[in-house]
Amino acid sequence: MRRGRRNPDRLHVGDAPDLRRVEEVEPGRLRRRADMRLPGPAWLGFHVEHDADGGGTTLRQRATFAPQGLAGHAYRRSIGIFDGTVFDGMTRAAEQCG
Repeated sequence: MRRGRRNPDRLHVGDAPDLRRVEEVEPGRLRRRADMRLPGPAWLGFHVEHDADGGGTTLRQRATFAPQGLAGHAYRRSIGIFDGTVFDGMTRAAEQCG
């Protein structure tokens, strides 16, 4: 597995700067697929929406996991209690960057 980025300032499809590989990059959109062994595919997506009046910006984050088999459903139930904490923290960190 190749890790890293081709460019330190931009993400490109196929880049894997951490445990998620970039699948889609468009203006205001980013979708990354988990690049680790899980009992089912998992994605993390971001969408930036600008207010029509130019007064603000909204960051939408979506985590998707498609459990496969009993192990997938058990995994989903076991990590589900932590999702709010983890993803809220990621959103707060992103807000501080921009």
